[in-house]
Amino acid sequence: MFYYMVRGKVLHALLVVLLGVYVGGMQGCNYWWHVDHALMRQPGVVVQEDLMDVTNSAFVTVRIKGHDLKMLVDTGCSVTLIDGKWKELLGEPIRTSEVYGVGGTDEVQWYNHPGLSINGVKMRTGNWVISNDTICPLLNSFTDDEIDGILGLADLVHYCIQLDFDANELRFVGRDEIKPEELGEGFRLQWMKGGIVGIEESLLSESESLSFIDTGDRGYGALRAIDYYRTSTKQQLMTDRFMSGGVGGTRVSSYAKYPSVQLGQLQFKDIALNENNADRNRIGMGILSQHLVTFDMVGGMMYLKPRESGTKPHNYYYVGTRLFREDGVIKVYSTKMGSVAEEAGIQKGDVVVRVNDEDVSKMGLQQVKKMLAGPYPAEVQFELERDGERMYYRLWMDRMGL
Repeated sequence: MFYYMVRGKVLHALLVVLLGVYVGGMQGCNYWWHVDHALMRQPGVVVQEDLMDVTNSAFVTVRIKGHDLKMLVDTGCSVTLIDGKWKELLGEPIRTSEVYGVGGTDEVQWYNHPGLSINGVKMRTGNWVISNDTICPLLNSFTDDEIDGILGLADLVHYCIQLDFDANELRFVGRDEIKPEELGEGFRLQWMKGGIVGIEESLLSESESLSFIDTGDRGYGALRAIDYYRTSTKQQLMTDRFMSGGVGGTRVSSYAKYPSVQLGQLQFKDIALNENNADRNRIGMGILSQHLVTFDMVGGMMYLKPRESGTKPHNYYYVGTRLFREDGVIKVYSTKMGSVAEEAGIQKGDVVVRVNDEDVSKMGLQQVKKMLAGPYPAEVQFELERDGERMYYRLWMDRMGL
């Protein structure tokens, strides 16, 4: 999840200004604005599929002042973020504040929006962008994406956007091309606290919580704590905990495997949902990517149509290591509590040298992760390095909740 909410002494002032420019104080209502420009259509912008066969992420290349930047398309981020290495494109900062996201808080600088284009078409944007030096490198250390920033909701709300995972495309679609009767089930979008959008659906029939839409969340989503603990305890669900990390350091997170959840008339089986510290539920790409997704931002609607190719089964087995890339090498970021990796003594910071006798130094991070995620049952051979010494492990896949 990449949900950034401005915090600290400038919280309310900045949110009022930010939302006032775009929605005129319309947060939480069903009134949406109209734009007086021609919506563009740019087929062929790539949606990159995750190698774990679990979730997907959407990326788009934008051009800012003659430079091409790879951006994660993230409806859970209220404003566009540019990595600090591109600050020379942004001019002088106009303010500094704190944001919350990626597991912690961090300081960002605000800039007047430099403008951007996609495939040579100048986009209508918001008024500001934010930037810092740590958020993108942190995200990149856990993936092979190498993003230069996050394209946030303030720059997306002016368009109709379609995520077609079967065609592997992200498309900007003109409203006159949208035929709601052909796009599946429709959901009314609503503004929520923090400058993000959600729907009047909770995933659970016994919950009345709204759910915000987060295309930056690679997982299935999350439930607010009160719903998570009530349902996981009542239904005696398989639950588990893991160490997660972010700007604010590591913390223990919980998740449960739900046999069935629902959005409108759409049902989903065997879904792993995290506990969410916020006061609303979250719908991530694990659910969204099972559909042709259409965001009619101008009309205030989201449509979900099940994919023609069907969905891929979730693999619930692996050895319990979370990997990341640091200084050009793949290392263990954490081991899952109670996993075979933790019991074997594998530690944070161990360098991964070989997996199943294959040298991983030239492999992508996701390729190595996939080797550790099944099939089950299977034995995994690890060669690790710690303090200059080589260590060898033979581990069997374990049943995991996620």
